[in-house]
Amino acid sequence: MILPVKINWNLRVAVIVLILGIFGFTVNAQRKPAPRRDSSLSFPVGYYLAYNSSLIYPGVAAGINYPFIQFATSKRGSYGRIMKIYKERMFSLLVGYYHHPGFHDNLYIVPGWLMRRTKSTGIFMDFWAGIGYSRTFLGGATYKVDASGSVSKVPLAGFNYCMVAAGGGMGYDFTLKKKRPFSVFGRLDLLAMFPYNSTIYPRPAVELGVMYRPVHLFLTRTESGPHLKKKRRR
Repeated sequence: MILPVKINWNLRVAVIVLILGIFGFTVNAQRKPAPRRDSSLSFPVGYYLAYNSSLIYPGVAAGINYPFIQFATSKRGSYGRIMKIYKERMFSLLVGYYHHPGFHDNLYIVPGWLMRRTKSTGIFMDFWAGIGYSRTFLGGATYKVDASGSVSKVPLAGFNYCMVAAGGGMGYDFTLKKKRPFSVFGRLDLLAMFPYNSTIYPRPAVELGVMYRPVHLFLTRTESGPHLKKKRRR
């Protein structure tokens, strides 16, 4: 018999504050002016596939990063060299799964906001956060008893959760130096599911994957960037 879970008032307030905080951060980031703008250039969407491990339990993750802002800045590095830094703001959609034997299988989808900073060498770092949906499937057989006392097995027994996720990582973009539309990356995420017995259930996850950004597929208008063209200064 599955009983409804009550959410206390403090948890509701925390969730509302978290949602408003992420929304406010996104709006503020969109209003920030870019140092350079060139609406004539386009930037490709990225598709990625990754090995997804929650603690020691294996899984898989896939997703899409849709860039809508990109700009470049310059700074003076060692020995007086001028180094370019490319920054991107993207809509991210993550679909993940992991298998925890004897406990549950977890399938989740999380839309979010991703920020990436890429050096001219091809090394990049990123951070993302999002709110989505999680569905778990219990690892063992689950039975229920009806009002007449009959016992029956519950197919695909599990629970529905709201999921808040955030993470960061780094990788290497082969586009800049090798002119190949691929990137490799590693990322550490923190997944939080609620309500979980009237509390929040945190769970770390590690992603190791590859991203493909086809230049001529689903191009999107954005700021001037490193992957397609460079503007010549007169």
